Amino acid sequence: MKHAKWILPLTFLALVGCSKKSKTPETAVPGSTPAARKPVSADNKGDVKTRPAARHPAPRAQTDKTTPSGAHPRVIMKTSMGDIVIELYPDKAPISVKNFLRYVDEKFYDGTIFHRVIKNFMIQGGGFTPDFKKKPTHEPIKNEADNGLKNERGTIAMARTMALDSATAQFYINVKDNPGLDHRGNDPRHFGYCVFGKVVKGMDVADKIRNVATGAKGPFTRDCPLQTVTILSVRRLPSGSNAIKAQAAKTETATANSAAAADKKAPRTRAATSAKIKPRKAIARTASPKAR
Repeated sequence: MKHAKWILPLTFLALVGCSKKSKTPETAVPGSTPAARKPVSADNKGDVKTRPAARHPAPRAQTDKTTPSGAHPRVIMKTSMGDIVIELYPDKAPISVKNFLRYVDEKFYDGTIFHRVIKNFMIQGGGFTPDFKKKPTHEPIKNEADNGLKNERGTIAMARTMALDSATAQFYINVKDNPGLDHRGNDPRHFGYCVFGKVVKGMDVADKIRNVATGAKGPFTRDCPLQTVTILSVRRLPSGSNAIKAQAAKTETATANSAAAADKKAPRTRAATSAKIKPRKAIARTASPKAR
């Protein structure tokens, strides 16, 4: 009976110890992070609703310091909400840049729309007309997402379906860092989306587009701008510093002409008539272009 007194307490302690061990959290399974929400090229099929939770800040934008300034081609995208200037990286994504410029030179993007806008993700366009007719394209291109460029805010990348090499004409502009779209491996799930350029002027226009009201419209059940955002045209910009000077001169001339027109409409007095020419020249000389 003396030994029997210790049996129950020992049994109780053993049971308590087992119950505490069962509350220990299980080890997280690597690779269990939800898949990122991905742009698609034609009809938003295959769109995944979840995005990975970023535990660390995304790496900053990469710049190619070995390439002289002005060596990269640029295009200007005129939209119904303003102009966007995009610098392209043919040294990093030669196939994608050649493909994009092919559509630019064919004036393919003129009159297309931004048909998919997600405020804290990206803006996507270049494939549909305002009445939601899908434009015919050339053959799909090879995915160059393994070129080292990241889907960071301001970058432009090729939209595609779930098939790796399915990109044609549609593109998207990242309005925030989207590391979930980057190349993380050679398997289809992690290959990523190819970045081929970056907005260098007019990111405020992209931000205006990202903030438009969206919903169901046309064939799309969600994320479509309720007000039409049109791509009026996309054109190459002349290369080098001469292009910048030419654009500045054009803007300065337009500013001077506007000032002259306003001056002609203003009521004249004897005192102002003799002094009006000098201020007008000063305006023309000091005006600086504000590319948007």
